[in-house]
This record gives sequence, C-alpha cells and structure tokens, in this order.
Amino acid sequence: MSETMMTLAIKVAVFIEMSPKLVGAIKIASGVLAGFSVYAIATDPEAANVFMATAAGNPTGGVLAADFIALRNLGTSFANSSRNIMHLRYNTGSIRDFWRKTTKLKNSAQQGGLIFAKNTDDIREPRLQRAYRKAVKDRLSQLYQSQGKTKDEAAALVDEFMSTRQVDHKIDLQVSGALDNPNARSNLTMLDASVNGSIGKQIDLEAARLGLKEGDTIHDIIIHGPQP
Repeated sequence: MSETMMTLAIKVAVFIEMSPKLVGAIKIASGVLAGFSVYAIATDPEAANVFMATAAGNPTGGVLAADFIALRNLGTSFANSSRNIMHLRYNTGSIRDFWRKTTKLKNSAQQGGLIFAKNTDDIREPRLQRAYRKAVKDRLSQLYQSQGKTKDEAAALVDEFMSTRQVDHKIDLQVSGALDNPNARSNLTMLDASVNGSIGKQIDLEAARLGLKEGDTIHDIIIHGPQP
C-alpha cells in the first residue's frame, strides 16, 4: 500500500471509529451513493462537492454528507498536524527588532530553510561573535566621529547603544541545519538583547512541544505581537 493510501486508510478508520453513524448511513444510503466512488468522494474535492449537493435533499443522504464533510475536515487537520509550525510571541523589548527577527525566520521557514539542529554548543563560535561585536563598535565609532563627535563622545554613544544589544544569529543555531556556516557574518546582526533572549527561549520551548529531532524541518512560523 502506498504512503498516500495508507494515510487515507488511517484517516477513514479513525473517523469511522469516532462516528459510528457513518457505517449505518452508508448501508442505508445506497441510492444516494449510486454513481459515486467512496474513494473519489473522500479524496477529490470536486467529486465530494457534487456528492454533497446531490445528497442534500435526501434526509439520510444529508446525514451521510455531513459525515463526509467531517471526514474531509479531519483530513485537513491530519495534514496540518504533520507540519512543524512554531509560534513566536512578543514579550518584551524593541517591537521593531522583534518583527525584524521573526519575519526573517518566517520567510526562511516558508522557503524550507529552517532545519532543527539539536547540539548548538557544537555549532556556536563565541570568538566569531566577539569579533563581530568589535567590528560593529569600530564602525559606529567611525560613523559618529565622521559626524563631528570627538573620540570620547563617539565612544560614549557606542557604549550606550551596545549596552542593550547582543550579537544575534539571524537564523538561530537551533534551526540552522540548512546553513553551511551559521556563524558567517552574513548570518550575524545586532539585536535588542531582551528580544534575542526571548526568541531563543521560545524556539527551545516550541522545539520541545513539537518533539523535533535532529534534521526535522520547521515549515512555518506564526508571529504573535503588536505591529511596529
């Protein structure tokens, strides 16, 4: 039996167990079912719509049609449950940074670019993060000095800015399995520290909720938060 047929068989078996009236209705409604393939009704949306329109005027057929609607909905719920969908919520910090971060993750997920990686300690490169942070500080200092600030004034402004920011992996290490080098500078940015911490913890919790294993794909990210 093919994987598709097996999946359908499981859905039908579960549904019949949940709805015993379906069995009786099928036995009674032979006239309503005439000319229809049960398999086609269950798998072909057009055939299902024609069947339900035909059955609507028959009392027994109406019951059967309702059960097939539930069966079709059950199939949808099975399909959704087979997808790994994470939910990320705004808790604290910069709303702008929250949306910048989560939108990047969502876009990557929808393109198949989020793969669960369990052992992040083996991936993380603190040395490269420190080097990136220093490079950002140096660039900001040069920028402020080019705008007429003294070296000390520029240093104070840089320290104020950096005090609330951390080096962030745009694609977090926990979901970086699709990247050749998650620590590349192209995957690093400065992010509000509280947003960074919150998202990191949420990804860990969502991975545990979904029961993700090494190499599993995250198919989508649902974002919950106020607009910036």
